[in-house]
Amino acid sequence: MRVHEVDERDSSWEDNEPVYRVYLFRGGELPEGSWTTWTYDVHDADLLEVAQWAQHEVGDSGLYAVALVRDEHSPADDRSHRGLVWLIGNDANGEPLTPREGAAQERMQSLRGKAIRFG
Repeated sequence: MRVHEVDERDSSWEDNEPVYRVYLFRGGELPEGSWTTWTYDVHDADLLEVAQWAQHEVGDSGLYAVALVRDEHSPADDRSHRGLVWLIGNDANGEPLTPREGAAQERMQSLRGKAIRFG
């Protein structure tokens, strides 16, 4: 983890109605096994509420990942393109392309069956 101080005035916009995409994974017991995936969009919640809900849904046997859904407008083709910003974990069925992606998947596995307490 890298941390550095910034000027809080450097942002030009805020989104007070975020949409979170939650991936719930079950299975994948073998290193090469695939995960069955359920995907949900969550509105009217903050990240802690979303993570608590995901933990409850997967219980001790599954994994979860949470992303921020972001739509960006492209002037090149005058369309909106949907993307994801990973906040917790990533796609358990995806092949890690970078060491950071691999570390995120390992972290997801290490949290399996462990509830993160938020207060």
